[in-house]
Amino acid sequence: MGRGWRADFFARLARLLPDEFELVGVAVRDTDGAADVQRRWSVPAHLSPAELVARQHPDVVVSSVSWAANPAVVADLVAAGTAVLSETPPAPDHAGLLDLWDRVGRSGRVQVAEQYLLLPGHAARRAVVERGSSARRRPCRCPRRTATTPCP
Repeated sequence: MGRGWRADFFARLARLLPDEFELVGVAVRDTDGAADVQRRWSVPAHLSPAELVARQHPDVVVSSVSWAANPAVVADLVAAGTAVLSETPPAPDHAGLLDLWDRVGRSGRVQVAEQYLLLPGHAARRAVVERGSSARRRPCRCPRRTATTPCP
């Protein structure tokens, strides 16, 4: 979904890794966008998420659209029966996030991806790995430990 620079990133990724990904089509909002996508990426273009899913049967759809448009796009894709990879955050505000969760959260069909490695959570995990803290081994001194019962 989408045709901007982020969508272009995913299209290039699919081209670079053809054994891993296949770009089967794109959904955009208007006919000019559809013509542009077909010319640039040599794939079928559709004017709605439901049309993309119905005609191309993708395993997963990457939603690469504006914050304002994303919640409706994600909900439409889930309603059409496909898995969705959404950029973060998937809605523009707290109320939108809660509404989106109510609509699709329990479907198990939506993953939210974060590509910015300098976010505090990512930075903390990276620091732990770089320090080697996560790989430090310590002897177990649990009296209950046996060959079949590991340390708690």
